[in-house]
Formats: sequence, C-alpha cells, structure tokens
Amino acid sequence: MKINITKRLLNRYPGVNYFGIEVKNMPNKKHNPRLEEKKKNIIEHVRKKVQNPKKIKLVESDNKFFAQFGKTSPIEYQLESIKNGKPIPIGTILKDILFMAEMKTYAMISGHDLDVCSGEFTYDLAAGGEQFLTINGRDQKIKKDDVLLYDKNQVITSHLYGPGYHDRITEKTKDVAYLFWFFEKITNAEKDSIINEFTKIIDLVKSKDAEIKIFESSIVDDGMENSFIDPYSSELVEDYNKMLVQFGMDRYNPDIFPQPNRIMRRGIVYGGRDLKRISDTIKKKKPFYVLSGIMPTSPMIHLGTKMVVENIAYFQKHDAVTYILVADLEAAAARGVSLEEGKKRAMEFHIPAYIALGLDPKKTYFYFQSENMTVIHLAYEFAKKITLNEFRAIYGSADPGRIMSAVTQVGDILFPQIHKKIMPGIIPVGSDQDPHIRLTRDVVARTKSRFGFVPVSSCYHKYMPSLDGSLKMSKSKPESCISLPEDPKIVCKKLKRALTGGRDSLEEQKKLGGEPEKCMVFELYKQHLIEDDDELDSIYKRCKAGTLLCGEDKEYACKKMTDFMENLEKGIDDARKNIDKLRFIKG
Repeated sequence: MKINITKRLLNRYPGVNYFGIEVKNMPNKKHNPRLEEKKKNIIEHVRKKVQNPKKIKLVESDNKFFAQFGKTSPIEYQLESIKNGKPIPIGTILKDILFMAEMKTYAMISGHDLDVCSGEFTYDLAAGGEQFLTINGRDQKIKKDDVLLYDKNQVITSHLYGPGYHDRITEKTKDVAYLFWFFEKITNAEKDSIINEFTKIIDLVKSKDAEIKIFESSIVDDGMENSFIDPYSSELVEDYNKMLVQFGMDRYNPDIFPQPNRIMRRGIVYGGRDLKRISDTIKKKKPFYVLSGIMPTSPMIHLGTKMVVENIAYFQKHDAVTYILVADLEAAAARGVSLEEGKKRAMEFHIPAYIALGLDPKKTYFYFQSENMTVIHLAYEFAKKITLNEFRAIYGSADPGRIMSAVTQVGDILFPQIHKKIMPGIIPVGSDQDPHIRLTRDVVARTKSRFGFVPVSSCYHKYMPSLDGSLKMSKSKPESCISLPEDPKIVCKKLKRALTGGRDSLEEQKKLGGEPEKCMVFELYKQHLIEDDDELDSIYKRCKAGTLLCGEDKEYACKKMTDFMENLEKGIDDARKNIDKLRFIKG
C-alpha cells in the first residue's frame, strides 16, 4: 500500500498529513463479545470524560476545514450523539473497529476494502465539479477545495462527504486499509498514541494469521494540471486516464455493448457515465434514446464529428430512438450566426453530412432549438436549480451567455424524456463536452420529484491527433488538420508531410522496424480508414517488421482517404435530395 499527497493539496492546506494501517486476514462477523465489551468502556469514557467535543484538539483542527463549508466535524457529531445517549453503531467487526477507534482516538478514519481498491492511494485537492458516489449510492458533485482520496480509477472518499460506495467495507471484506486523516500536523507522540489505541482494539479480535502494517504518506507531483474541462476552450487534457479519475468517469469496457463498432473495440471510446444502464437496456430490449447536436457555425465538420455519428449509428442499430438537434440559438448567441443562416447551413450541409456518415434518417427526429418551445421552457425551469458557484465549479466561469447556452443544452438532452417517455438516454460526445453531461445529471437529481427523469448516460471518444503528432487536430493549424469534406489532393499532400513512426534511414527501417504507435498515418487507419481488424493488424506487423516503408504506407493512406472523401461527397449530394422527407419536431 502506498499513500501519496499532491503538492497542490499541501499548497492549499499546508498542515494536512495522513498515514495508513493495513489489516489483512481478519475475521469479519457481525458480532464479537470482546468488541461489545470494549464499546461499553469507550461509551462510558466519552460520557464521563468528554465535557466539550469542540475543545478536543483533533476535532478543533478538523472543524477549521469543515467551517469553510458551513459544517462541523463528523467526529464532533458522533461524540455528541454518544453523550446524548446513542450507542456506537453496530456493524461487522471491521466496521466496528473503525467507529470504535474514532471515538477512542478522536481521529477521522476511513476504511477501504483492499480487494476492491486498485493501485496507490492519492490525496488531492478538489477542483470542484468532480463526481463521487457516496456510501449510500448517491451521486454527489464535489465542492471546490474539498480533499479527495483516489485509488487508480476513481474518487473513493471525500473529506467533506465521507466514504464512497465503491470500496466500502461489507460482510465479505477481509483485508482493509484504514486511513487516518489530519487537517493539521500532529506530534510523533500523538501519532504513536493513536496507533497504540487502534492496535489494542484490533488485538481483541485478530486471527492468528492476521497481518498488520503501518504506512506513511509521501509527496508527489500534481499530475493533471487542468482542474476543470472547459467545453468552450481549446485547452486540452492530455492524460485520459487521469481525466477518468479526476472527473469520476467510468472506464469503458469493450465487452459492455454487443457487437461493438470499430472505435469501441479499438479503445477510441475510452470512458463514459452510467454505461451499464444502457448496456442492460439494450440486452433487455427496453426503450432508450441517443441524442446529439449540430452547431451550424462552419461550412465543414471534422473527424471528431464523424466518430460521434458512428456511435449514434451504432445505438440506432440497437433500436435507440434518435434525436438530432440544431443548436441555432447557441450559434446565434455564441458565434453571431443568424437563425436564418444557421438553418440554411444545417439543411444544406450539416444534416446531409450526418446522413452520409451513417445516420439513418428514417429512425431520427430532427429539430431546431429556436422552434422547440418545450426545450426553451425546460431551460428556464432548470436555470432555477443551479447556483452561480456550482456553475463556476463545473465550467470555470459563469457569464450570462454561457449559462443560457448550458441550460438550453440540458433541456435538449432531457427533451426526449418529455417528447416520448421517461427512459434512459446516451449522449456520445468528445471529452470536452463532459461538463454538459455533469450539469444535466445534477439537474435530473434536483428535479426528481417533479419530472422523474432517468439520469442520462454518456460515452467519450479520444481526439484524433494532429498530423504533426500533437494531441488534437485544430483548424488553427490547417496543414495538420483534415476537414470533412476536403479536396482529396490537398489531403494527400498533408498526409505526405504527416509524422510517422519511421526510422531515420531506409537501412534502419529495415533493420529495426517502424514504430506504428507513433505514426499519425496508422492512427488514421485505426480510427477512421480501415474497418477490418485483420487488415489493420497486418499493417501493424509489417511496419514493426520493417517490410512496410513509410512512402508506400502514405500512398495507401492517400488512396483510402480519396475513396472516403469521394463517397462522402456523393453521400451528401444524395441526402440533400431527400431533405424534405425528414421528420422535424416543432412546438
């Protein structure tokens, strides 16, 4: 077991310190006479000796943290409860040890099932807006400046909201990490006293083969610097794994959906929220919906849009009711595109392009934000459920245009549950759109008594890297970006300048082999141009063996891209001819 503390946490709270006690091979029955006798002694001590819990040093220290959130230490609350006649809660042995130790030492302790936790433990400062599943199974949005405990995959404990559901101690737990939380520094003598009292309680019930180890914490670099994702910004989060943990997303498992599409099975789809709900719905053949939006601000789209449409088409094939909205109100407010121009662009290009990329128009409802009064009414209703501070925690700032745009998107996302019926829904988006999903899930929780919406699910795909090797294609670097549609001759020129995994010389290439994992051409194959997994694997192996040279590879990529662009152009032209047959919702 390793315990880390990030530098940013120490910068915000210089006195915090933590240690852990790992306990393995422990019995975990529901009742133990020796523990019950010890409980009586602890209760008697609290009622006779603890005059004012607020004055206890550790409680007083912890209250400095809780005061900034208008709350008090849970240790103070528990001590007051015992003084007022309530007992220490009765649970399994491993739970009882935790509660008893807290009342004996006054230290805040969290317990974690080691068979469930993954990797190292890390204490970090909350940016605000992270998602956390509490021990009661409730989705909780984290407040800025909370202290969070992560394992490798997710937030497992919040200083403010307490332990999480994922690694809670249950009747099946045998190995536990007990972590001790201190808001201000303690002396070595105080620490030794706490450990001594804790081990005395464990000694009452430990088995012969029980293992007990003490672990100190160490300082580590902060890792992910971006404290929130801004869907309106070009700033990028480079480490997808850290983003999954930081923002409480689910890690995508390719086996969760039947017959996964190309970008699902190849790991391009890497995360999401509440994916199991959609998986269960598909398997049980129950109704659900998929929704996405069009921002009619540009005469072209990009490869990321292509991936969104491919995921929409996948869920369509599994009987999802499909909605495509045109965000003409947002385009007018954020980019100055008139409603008339936005409608023209959507009808003449964007909607036909979606159809050409695989959207089934016969299974799709379309609408314009400006023509859907239900969405507008929902936006105003939802705006009353969000505070400025909460909005800033998710988006980073809270200017009026951004707020109105965001709540309108929440209305869009939940509209199908008004239009059709209350049912699950999934939103396939890029990583930068996650704030809208988090805001929507918050609104669902706060309007449960009135609407009873099902919390929306989401799936996220990685960015298509720029041809020069940087994280994401960007219109600001047109020489390394591919637009849809684009003249194939221009695209081929870009491909010939693309970064590859080739060696410095032909001789080295043949001797050492190439590095396809560094090649932007191979990335295009993997994400977009080659459907057949066996063909992709063959290219990979030939590159690694040095038998496929970069020039030949780029020529083949050029052919594949030319075919794709020509088919796309033809598909757009064909879709335009049937635009008047589409189902548009108004009112």
